[in-house]
Order: sequence, then structure tokens, then C-alpha cells
Amino acid sequence: MRIVPFIWMLLVLLTAGNAFGDNTRCQRSTEGKEFWFGFMEGRNDNGNVHYIEITVTAREATHFKRKIQSGFLNN
Repeated sequence: MRIVPFIWMLLVLLTAGNAFGDNTRCQRSTEGKEFWFGFMEGRNDNGNVHYIEITVTAREATHFKRKIQSGFLNN
């Protein structure tokens, strides 16, 4: 009778991959959507230069706008 729990546990482990596997039907595409993001207040680091780099990628040609609140540098 010890083999029955072993077989049951083996079946559970073998089928768990389907329940927790990588299911692409559960992933939503973010292509073609509008994105908003912001950066928190900068810090003073004894004169060292800090910069922010934003990389925009797309499968097709794309256009984007960068809006900066008035009163801030726009380089």
C-alpha cells in the first residue's frame, strides 16, 4: 500500500507543470498602448553629472512625445 501514495504524488508533480507553466494566453500585449512614467526628485551628488536615458523601441516606425513640466530643463 505504500506505492499508492508514491504514484499519487508522482502524478501530482507531473501535472503541476501544466498548472504553473508559462501560458502565453495569460499575457497581455502592451503594443500600441499609451505609456506614462515619471522620475522621482533628483539628488545632489557633489557635482557629479547625472542623466536619464529613455529608450523607445518598436517593431514599426514610431513617434513619441517627451513632455517636461515648465520650470525644468529640457535638453
